[in-house]
Amino acid sequence: MQTSTMKTNKTKHAFFILLSVLFWIAVWHIAAVKIDSALVFPSPLDTLETLALLIRETEFLKICLGSVGRIFLGAVIGIAIGTLLAIGGHFLPFLKYLTAPIMTVVKTTPVASFIVLLLILIGKGPVPSVTSALIAVPILYANVSRAIDGIDKNLSEVCTVYSLSLAKRWRVLWLPSLMPSFISGMKSCIGLSWKAGIAAEVLCTPPESIGLKIHETRIYLETPSLFAWTAVVIVLSLIFEKGALLLLKERRRK
Repeated sequence: MQTSTMKTNKTKHAFFILLSVLFWIAVWHIAAVKIDSALVFPSPLDTLETLALLIRETEFLKICLGSVGRIFLGAVIGIAIGTLLAIGGHFLPFLKYLTAPIMTVVKTTPVASFIVLLLILIGKGPVPSVTSALIAVPILYANVSRAIDGIDKNLSEVCTVYSLSLAKRWRVLWLPSLMPSFISGMKSCIGLSWKAGIAAEVLCTPPESIGLKIHETRIYLETPSLFAWTAVVIVLSLIFEKGALLLLKERRRK
C-alpha cells in the first residue's frame, strides 16, 4: 500500500513538473512572438532548430566531453578536499581553526574575482577545474562538519565501550550519520560547480569547450546559438547531478 502511494505521489510530482515546464515554454514562445526578432529573443522552435544543427556537428561531442571532463574533475577534487578537511578538523581541532578563514574567503568572494585572479596566477588552462573545486570545497566542508557535530554521542560511547575497530565504527556510525549531509552537499555543489566552471570557460576560453562557444555567440551576435548552448549546459547539469545522486544512493543501499 505504501509503495503504491509513493508511486502515485511520484507520478503526480512528475506530471506537475511537466505542466510547469510546458507553461514556461508557452510564455517563452509568446514573448518571442511579441518581440518578433530571433536576433534579440529566439523562440523555442528557433532554439530547437539551432540545437539540432549543433548536435550534427562533428565537434559537438568533443566540446561537451571537454567541458564535462575539466569541470567535473575539479568538482570531484573539491568534494574530496572539503570532506577530508571536515573529517580532519574533527580529530585535529587546530586544523578546523586554521581552515575557517579560508572557507569564509572562498564562500564570500565573487566567482568572477577568483576567475580573474586564477587567470593571472596559473594561466587559462586549469582555471575551470580550479574554479569548480573552489566552489565545491566549502559546501562539502560545511555539510560534513554539521553532520559530524550531530553524531549521537551515546552511540559513539557505545562504540568505544565495545572497542569497535575504526573500520567497523566507520561502517556502523560514521557512514550512516554523514551520508545524508554528504548527498545534500553533493546535490548543491554539482550544479554550482558546473555553472561556475562554465563561467570560467566563458572568461578564459579554453579550446574545445562550451564556454568558448558561448563566448563566440556574444562576439558574432548569434543569440539562437547562445540559447542552444545554454540548453546544453542545463541538460548536462541535470544528467550529471541525477547520475551522481543515483550512484551514491545505490552504493548506500549496498
